[in-house]
Amino acid sequence: MSMLRCIGYNIGSYFYNSVSSKRLIKLQPFTQKNVVHILGNCYYPETNENLNHLTFNDANIKIHDLIVATYRQKYSYLGNTYLSSDAGWGCAIRATQMMIVNALVIFKDQMQQIVDYNSFEHQQNKSQAKELIYDRISSLLSIHNIYIQQVIKTHNPKGTNFLPPSVCCIAISSLLQEWDKKPFNCITCLNHIPSCSCPTLYLIPRIITFTEHQLILDSLALSQSRGFVGGIGESAIFVFGCQGTTLFFLDPHYVQNAGDFGYFNPPTYQIDISLISSSVVFAFMCYEENECEELRTIFGMGKVPIVAREFTSTKEIDGVEVLDF
Repeated sequence: MSMLRCIGYNIGSYFYNSVSSKRLIKLQPFTQKNVVHILGNCYYPETNENLNHLTFNDANIKIHDLIVATYRQKYSYLGNTYLSSDAGWGCAIRATQMMIVNALVIFKDQMQQIVDYNSFEHQQNKSQAKELIYDRISSLLSIHNIYIQQVIKTHNPKGTNFLPPSVCCIAISSLLQEWDKKPFNCITCLNHIPSCSCPTLYLIPRIITFTEHQLILDSLALSQSRGFVGGIGESAIFVFGCQGTTLFFLDPHYVQNAGDFGYFNPPTYQIDISLISSSVVFAFMCYEENECEELRTIFGMGKVPIVAREFTSTKEIDGVEVLDF
C-alpha cells in the first residue's frame, strides 16, 4: 500500500466523526411486554413476582459495564504500511474484539463467582481483557497482530479492504488458541461443532436469510450466547442482546485516539432484526458436551468435519463408466 494512500487514510480519520452520516437509534427504555436477553442472561421487569430473577435494572447495569472498542488513530504503523488509523475500514476487527473480550470478562467473573460490577476483582478482569486489544504489537489481540494474520492479508490486498466478520473471527480465534495463557479454547466452526472437553468459545459464521431471523433470536436466548458480530449494510457491529425482535448493539464507528480506551458510558443502539445484514458470526461459550449438542441441533451441524467426497473412475462395464467414492 502506497505511502500517500496511507497518509490519506490517516488524515481522513481526523475528520471522520464530523462527517459521519450514520443515523442510529439509541437504545430506548425496555418495554414491559418481553424479557430481555443479554449475553447468556435473561432479565425481567421489576414487576415480575419472582424476586430471584435478574431485573431490567440489572440489564442496564450490565450494558453500561460492557467493553467498547472503536476506530482508533495515532497508533504505531500497521504491518509493513504507514497506516496509523483503521477509520473507515476496520469495523469488523473492532466488533470482533468487543465480542471476544466481553466473553472473556464473563468467563472470568463466573469462574470467580463475581456478581458485583463495582468490585476490585471485576474491574481487574475488565482491565486485563482490555489490555489484550490495546493498539500495540505487544497486545495479543491488537489490530496490529490481527492485521498481519495470513487470512487477513489474503482478504485485504489493498490494506484497507472491508473485512468479512468470519475472516476476522478466524484470525482472532487463531491468535487466542495459540496463547499459552488462554483461559478457554476458541474455535471457529465452519462445517462442524467439535466435542467440548474443556471450556470452549465456539465462533459460528452463518449466512442468515430473511426467513431464518428466528434463529438469531433463539441463539441470543441461550445461556451459552456471547452475542454475535453482524452488520448494517457493510458496517460491522457487535450485537449483545435483544428484546422481542429488537437487537441491542455496540457500534465501533467512532474515532478515538489510541490512548483513550472506551467510553465512560458506552453508546448503545438498537435495530430491528429485519435490518440486519445476512452475514453474521455467533459466539457461544460451552462447558459441557450437552451444550454443544444443543448448538448442533439449532445450526444443523455435526460433531465431525464434513469431508467432500471425490468421484474417481475405476472401471467400465459395458461401455458405462463406474464411479466410486
